[in-house]
Amino acid sequence: MLKELAGSMEPDLMQILIDQKEYAQVFLLAHDMKGSAISLSLMPLYEAVSDLVEELRPFYEQDISTSTPAQETRIETTYAHIK
Repeated sequence: MLKELAGSMEPDLMQILIDQKEYAQVFLLAHDMKGSAISLSLMPLYEAVSDLVEELRPFYEQDISTSTPAQETRIETTYAHIK
């Protein structure tokens, strides 16, 4: 069920944006998914998405446009837990 909900929350779009390194946009999508997950009491999904949101927060709040390979790896790894 969690995978179905996550699928309905546009993970393909998230993957495309991650591949394009559009991390501020991924942050917005993940933040919305986090809100939906907590509203539905889907704690495993909420926790996984929360990790991704926190990994992406600097790209949104500080308008960071470049990433290090280590950051990219952490983002990919964290996103893999949602898929």
